[in-house]
Amino acid sequence: MSYLNSSLSLNGTMRAVMWSGIPYNVTVQNVPIPKIQTPTDAIIGVEVAGICGTDLHTYAGVLGSSTPPWVMGHEAAGVVVEIGSGVQYTKVGDEVVIPDQVHTGLLDMKLPNHGNREGYL
Repeated sequence: MSYLNSSLSLNGTMRAVMWSGIPYNVTVQNVPIPKIQTPTDAIIGVEVAGICGTDLHTYAGVLGSSTPPWVMGHEAAGVVVEIGSGVQYTKVGDEVVIPDQVHTGLLDMKLPNHGNREGYL
């Protein structure tokens, strides 16, 4: 749980890989730690993150539907550091995997192809 003891978490910032909008140009920057915005939000202290095809396409300038700069990465695992008032099944300190294919913001564990996530959300 190194994230919980990190000095970066104490000053309100975290390190993030940022894409500038220029192909092949990314930097590691200190950015504000996100805040809970809705009752079902959770803040995750990322311990590990992967690089996927979307990241590589963005890095090369092939993708880019959002206005740069933006934080890259969407495949990660870490520790829950804060939860909203409506979060029912996860508590601070839980180790979690961040699903990479949840575009609606909701994940129904009964749907097919989510068996690898059972017990980790």
